[in-house]
Amino acid sequence: MKRIKVRRKIKRGRMFVATFFLVSLISALIIKPIFIQVQQTYYTVQIQKYERSITSLQQENEALNIDIQQLSHYSRIVAIARESGYERTHTNIITIGKKD
Repeated sequence: MKRIKVRRKIKRGRMFVATFFLVSLISALIIKPIFIQVQQTYYTVQIQKYERSITSLQQENEALNIDIQQLSHYSRIVAIARESGYERTHTNIITIGKKD
């Protein structure tokens, strides 16, 4: 009698392990692709956000470069110097050349 009970427990245990293995395998086959798809979508959205911020920063840099070129133009600098009371003279310019 004890032997029969042990065999039934082994059969039930094997059945439980087999069922658990099949359920976990099926759930892994279903859940893993869904998880991968969700992660891929998340990363795609993050990449798009970074690309948008990069393009906006590039546009801002281009606008700032244009402003720098306009502000550093020679005629503007001379006009500001005249308004401040400075005069342009060539008498104080000394050219030093290298001796060969």
